[in-house]
Amino acid sequence: MAQAVPATLAETDENPVGLTATMQGFGSMGGAAARYLARAGMHVVAVVDRDGVVADLDGLDLETLLAHRSPGAWSTATGCPPVPGRLRARSGWRGPA
Repeated sequence: MAQAVPATLAETDENPVGLTATMQGFGSMGGAAARYLARAGMHVVAVVDRDGVVADLDGLDLETLLAHRSPGAWSTATGCPPVPGRLRARSGWRGPA
C-alpha cells in the first residue's frame, strides 16, 4: 500500500519529499507504511486509531510512536494525549476527529 503513494506521485512527476500523510491505523501494517512514507521524505502528521488521534503539523516522531503502541501510551510518548472522538495536537489542530 505505502509503495503505491510514491509510485502514483511519480506518474504525475510529483516529488513525495515534504508532502504530508495521515495514517488510519498504526498496527504492524500501518506502522510499517508510516515508516516507509517517512523514508520516502513525507511527513506523517497524524495517526488515527480506535483510541483517538495524535497529530503534529511538523511531523510525528514515528520511532517514538512505534515504541509506544500499547493503549494510552501515546499520551506519555508525545505530550499530546489522545481523546476519543477529538483531535489533539501540538501545532494548532483542534476539533472533531
